[in-house]
Amino acid sequence: MDKPGPQSGQQSAAATPPTTNTLAARAIASHVMEGDAHRREEELSELLHSNTTSQDQLEDGTDKNSLGNFSILIAKQRQMAESAMEGEERRKERALTDASARTAAEAEKRARDESARLAKTAEEREREMRRITGEARERQQEALVKKNATVAELINNSSIAVRPVRTLKEDMKGAGKDLSIVSMAIKEDEHRRRKTAVATQEAKKNSMFAVVSTILIVAGIAVGAYFFYSLSFPDSTGPETVTQTYGEAMIFAEKSNIVPIGLLSDTQLIAILRNEVGNLNAPLSTVEEVLMVERVGAESRVTLARFVAILRLRTPEILVRNLESGFMYGVHSAPTNAGFLIITPQAYDRAFAGMLAWEPFLVRDLYSILSGRSPEASLESSPWSDTVIRNVNARIVRDGSGRVALLYAFFNQNTLIITTSEDTFTEILTRLTTPRPPTR
Repeated sequence: MDKPGPQSGQQSAAATPPTTNTLAARAIASHVMEGDAHRREEELSELLHSNTTSQDQLEDGTDKNSLGNFSILIAKQRQMAESAMEGEERRKERALTDASARTAAEAEKRARDESARLAKTAEEREREMRRITGEARERQQEALVKKNATVAELINNSSIAVRPVRTLKEDMKGAGKDLSIVSMAIKEDEHRRRKTAVATQEAKKNSMFAVVSTILIVAGIAVGAYFFYSLSFPDSTGPETVTQTYGEAMIFAEKSNIVPIGLLSDTQLIAILRNEVGNLNAPLSTVEEVLMVERVGAESRVTLARFVAILRLRTPEILVRNLESGFMYGVHSAPTNAGFLIITPQAYDRAFAGMLAWEPFLVRDLYSILSGRSPEASLESSPWSDTVIRNVNARIVRDGSGRVALLYAFFNQNTLIITTSEDTFTEILTRLTTPRPPTR
């Protein structure tokens, strides 16, 4: 059939209606689809022929490598056949499905890995906490063992004589006995002088010497008794007078007692402080400051380092170096009176570490001067624990009945409070957060 020229083709196209064009397009598309189907059939035939040839070669014994290679070849050919039979959309859909499956598998694997990592981290953290807790418990146990060994050694060492504690009551009784003996000596001397009125001049001189000696002895005993009494029972001084001379106390105190400690031993100062706690006679909730000075008439308070040295406290060096020199020792009037110490740290973290190191000795060092009583035998070995009092974190040790026997807490980073009573601790917190009443 002759091909139409360009001229005739253009005329045909111009004369062909739109419906005819649509039919022609469909015919062309059908032809293309038939061509694709034919091409796929040819590819499939070639693959099947190749498969048959491979099997024949395997049966004939030619090109026989292994049964495994043949299986792989068959699988590849089957995959190629399936791929050839698939359409473009089917291949895209399968690729998308495979990608989604891989993404889901990777996400699941990442989730498993993250869960395993978190579990391992938590286990390591718990193991580290157990190690730290165990080491702290071992250090505390070692300190207790050393303390018990030292006490046992002191008890078993017969060459060390334990000095008995002299109480204020015994000293006053002794002073009273001395005064009575002197009075009796004076009366006896006067009676003897009346009976020996006719004695010789030498006898008169001896009598005069005896009288003078007796008077001097009486005067010496009286002065000594007065001095000891003034140290043991200092006069209460109004807060206005104390403030003018020594500056304000760390909290407001209704009463103040000035105690010279320069000539006192540790046992004498302990006896005086215990007496202040046990014998405070004041309305409930009254606070009395025991203001310690070096000597009578001194114009400044003693420093914390001096106070620690006189009482021979076993304060750790890290704590002593990180405390200000000023401090306050006072007594709170309550159903059971309680003493307290207020101290100013320079560095909170080092001060707290020092207090933790001091805990094995705190009961022995401070309980008697803050409670007015001797501690129970088991209290020194009782464990310390954490608690919260009036929203303030505190460390406490309890006695055998479960009551708080001694506590310390940092009200803030610059205020350390040590006492034996929760009521006293609460009163101190109230005064720290309340304006001072005006002085008159």
